[in-house]
Amino acid sequence: MSDVCCSVTASVANAADPANYLFLGGDDLASHQSFLARADIAGARRVYTWRSLEPKEDEYDFSAIERDLTLADRLHKKLFVQVQDRFFRADVRNAPDYLLNNPQYDGGLAAQFDNPGEGKAQASGWVAKQWNPAVRERFQALLKALAARFDGRVAGVNLPETAADLTPSANAGGFTCDSYFDGELANAAYARQVFTHSAVVHYVNFWPCEWNDHH
Repeated sequence: MSDVCCSVTASVANAADPANYLFLGGDDLASHQSFLARADIAGARRVYTWRSLEPKEDEYDFSAIERDLTLADRLHKKLFVQVQDRFFRADVRNAPDYLLNNPQYDGGLAAQFDNPGEGKAQASGWVAKQWNPAVRERFQALLKALAARFDGRVAGVNLPETAADLTPSANAGGFTCDSYFDGELANAAYARQVFTHSAVVHYVNFWPCEWNDHH
């Protein structure tokens, strides 16, 4: 993402008032110093993909977060880390290779589709199979490693939106509406368990199989 999307209002842990954070997508903070320097901006939220943070199993690369955090500290700003396990383009599969290739993870990702609205073409992408206990265990291992390095140093960590459209199929490998829901909540609870000082945010917009929360 090359453009700054917008300012996002989020409550900072232990703060009395809300604060404005810039959503930078995958851009590094250095690309937007002029925005960050503004007095009304408390910090930024950047997306870091699972693949970039764990290029090999149990081998983590947090150098991008460290660079962004160094700049944020120098500017007296704060950083929210978004850990991305889903991708909204068919040609983007930013999960670690071991997750995609090891049979115990059942391909790691499931194809999803997106109906962006009336008159707009259906889009597609991928979502990590968090309903698979083995996949969820690896994701939580990443959260634990992030907390060990950054808890209390970053303003917060957030999990991406819950929106995804899937159907029970061979590709989805054991997906059910309830298993998806339970897996997402398990990850949010685990993030809160390991991040004891930084804020934890989970974006919840809608759930597979649901409309208007009737279930």
